[in-house]
Amino acid sequence: MTNNRTQHVDITPTPRILRTLGDIPFEAWQCIAELVDNSLDAFLDADSRGVDLGNPQIDITWSRTAADAEVIVEDNGQGMPLNVLQNAAKAGYSSNDPIHNLGLFGMGFNIATARLGDETVFLSTQSGDPEWVGIRIDFDELIKGRSFSAPVVTEPKDDPSVSGTKIIIKKLKDGVLSELKNKSSIIRRRLETIYTTIIDSRNIRINLQGNQLNPKPHCVWGDSRYVTRKGQTIHAVQEINRDLGASYFDIGRNRYLTDDEVCDLDTNNLPDGIVKRSRRLKGWIGIQRYSHVSNFGLDFIRNGRKILTADKSVFSFENPATGTPMLEYPIELGSTVGGRIVGELHVDYLIPTYQKNGFDTSGIAWQKTIEAIRGAGPILPKHRKTFEYDGDNDSPLGLLISGYRRNDPGTKCLAVSRSVADQFAQEFHKGNSAYQSDDKWYKAAQEADKAKGEGGATTTPVNTGDTPSDDIDDYGPDTIDVPPTTPHITPSDEVEPQSTSSSRDELIQVSEKQESLTGKFAYGTTPPFNVT
Repeated sequence: MTNNRTQHVDITPTPRILRTLGDIPFEAWQCIAELVDNSLDAFLDADSRGVDLGNPQIDITWSRTAADAEVIVEDNGQGMPLNVLQNAAKAGYSSNDPIHNLGLFGMGFNIATARLGDETVFLSTQSGDPEWVGIRIDFDELIKGRSFSAPVVTEPKDDPSVSGTKIIIKKLKDGVLSELKNKSSIIRRRLETIYTTIIDSRNIRINLQGNQLNPKPHCVWGDSRYVTRKGQTIHAVQEINRDLGASYFDIGRNRYLTDDEVCDLDTNNLPDGIVKRSRRLKGWIGIQRYSHVSNFGLDFIRNGRKILTADKSVFSFENPATGTPMLEYPIELGSTVGGRIVGELHVDYLIPTYQKNGFDTSGIAWQKTIEAIRGAGPILPKHRKTFEYDGDNDSPLGLLISGYRRNDPGTKCLAVSRSVADQFAQEFHKGNSAYQSDDKWYKAAQEADKAKGEGGATTTPVNTGDTPSDDIDDYGPDTIDVPPTTPHITPSDEVEPQSTSSSRDELIQVSEKQESLTGKFAYGTTPPFNVT
């Protein structure tokens, strides 16, 4: 007789697995970003429910000395009760909505804290509570006790109206504090880049070591600027708003259903956890006012957070015969001059990797996204001819590559000289208000036209040297015939010249400002001075 009873064994992992999570390759800025994401989710959730957030703020700090070094991420959100905090600290648990929130996998908190240190104090408080309440996670204690049970801890607070959450990471791992200190400027730039949209549009203040993070907007030409190619007007900014179709999404497994799964689905009576999800690509791509060998490319943004920054993969066409990418931009002087196509594309429907530094590129959603940006097939005419594609590529990226491949100074290519562009770009990124709009840049491009005799500018004709001559007069402007003799002037006939002078204002009124020559100048150790 066969026993149909199924035996079960307990395969609960030991607490050692929490420490193992710290071996997952996350850089310091990624760990901090994971904890910031949780605070941002709390703010955005409260905002969606109509809660007055006041002045939302997140503070990121770390110790300046190695003695009892700590990393702290604290916010002034609404806080949470102990039972919610308990779930948030469980490895693999997630109450987050994977569609609308930044936090996705329920492991971010554990990976980030374990990567930085061996002890974490996770505290929260709500307005009206008398104290901070939370848990202390010490890996050594959990491993010795062979239990996942973490003690509850409390901290007093002076003002009962205070609310928020803070994560304190102690017993920092070797090299963590030195990495944070030595790479603080890199960490700052990285956080400013990925959170630019949220900082700029959501009015959420993020401080790093007491200093506020600032958004890093792109330095692009205005959407009214354009060039003309083959009789076609190509604006410097191409807006994108494309419906890529809807599909069914499994919230629990954080993935789209396959075609076979959709075929078996009763779309009129969807199971719990399955939703129909729209896929709309929104954003823009445009021309940066300066070229750079690395600082160009497209940003892909999910729920306000940049996942891919300055991505250049979209500039290549995959050879269907070999599977190898064929670079289509930049081609001319790409290694020395670089490119200037940038953009911000909102792809809330795409699924990021667990490190949030890429997307799942194997699905149809990614393929549809790339095709909406760069069209079907290659962009360059010679490649289209080789692979037997008809006509020009009129996709948003195709238009920009066609119109702005060259960087010749002037309005024809909407570019300024390299030296002027570098100087202007520095002022733009410093936040100098005079360089934020493209007015000064466009005037510099017009000045380049005049210097070349284009755009209706008048120039003195120059002898090109078609006839052999060593007479220097042949290379200058035409002379005016003068009579062979001139009247003799006696000293008594001489007229005393009248002395004249002009005020600075009078001179400015009859002068024309040269934007490309205006700026700070210095020589050797001489302090720089402003020249207009």
